Amino acid sequence: MEARRDHGRQVATKGAHSLRGMIQKYGPVFLGTYMAVYFTTLGTLFAGVESGILDPAYVLSWVTEDPDSLENGTKTTAALVAEFMDHYAWTRPYKSYVETQPALANLGVAWIAVKFTEPIRFGTTVAIVPRLSRYLGYTSKEDPKEPSPEIKEGTIPTTTTSDSTPKQI
Repeated sequence: MEARRDHGRQVATKGAHSLRGMIQKYGPVFLGTYMAVYFTTLGTLFAGVESGILDPAYVLSWVTEDPDSLENGTKTTAALVAEFMDHYAWTRPYKSYVETQPALANLGVAWIAVKFTEPIRFGTTVAIVPRLSRYLGYTSKEDPKEPSPEIKEGTIPTTTTSDSTPKQI
């Protein structure tokens, strides 16, 4: 029973399922995949907001204090995003750009929506990266740190010569 429990712990901790663990194990493959998933999500949401498929008022209602002002149409998307930007000193200088270019406001709305997709994006990346990493040759199917299944504990690895006699390595 104890051996089974230990084996379960080893299997559970074998894969990397944290951000730090994934970066250590897969390096640039993980970072590249994560960034590709992030920018694909951002681009898709921006296209949805820009085309009118995704309602900016609905997305902004997740983070605004007064959702009634969005439903009554008293403020435009650009005005709401500019109002958010006015609350922070480091975004205040860019407020005028957002007010004059509504596409920037739509990008801001898409960026807010992307923040809510973080768990899905990370889960997708964790699911994709091991297979992609093996396909690209960054890692092998078997982790080199793990002992080969043919080599059992306490035995001496051997190889077979051309005359079929075992020879110690």
